[in-house]
Amino acid sequence: MYTDWYLAAIGGHVNTSAGGTRAYGWERRLAALWPAVKDSLRAWVERQLLRQELEAMTPSELDDIGMNPAEIPAIVKAYPQAGRLQQRIMTRLGLDRKHAVGAWPAVMRAVGSACVKCGERKRCERWLESGAANDSYRAFCPNAYRFAAVKVWQARRHVLLNR
Repeated sequence: MYTDWYLAAIGGHVNTSAGGTRAYGWERRLAALWPAVKDSLRAWVERQLLRQELEAMTPSELDDIGMNPAEIPAIVKAYPQAGRLQQRIMTRLGLDRKHAVGAWPAVMRAVGSACVKCGERKRCERWLESGAANDSYRAFCPNAYRFAAVKVWQARRHVLLNR
């Protein structure tokens, strides 16, 4: 039976002893869904681990990383999607996230906080997938002015380093 299921999942048909084939549409659909189920389960486990880690921190430790205990539920709920969207939008805008975090940590904490609290994640995803003009994100992104500032700072840094 496992062999039948596997063959059905990869090919959709299984040879029968009578010489015909038997279609297994539901097995193929189930096999196609498995990666999404696995990713969702992994993200849920990661969120639970993040929640445990954050809740184990003292208020002063949370303050050191720019958070307060009241923000934990929103941060956990947005993880990991908000961070991935932030990375994608910065890449699309030509911004160096790693450099920005090191050079302007307070600004990047504010960017992260705004992404976590943002109610426009679906719209952000659609914008990223659409290939729309680079400045059209400004209509919905709460970090638009921060991204613009980082872009200016990175351009100035580039000019100074290449003199």
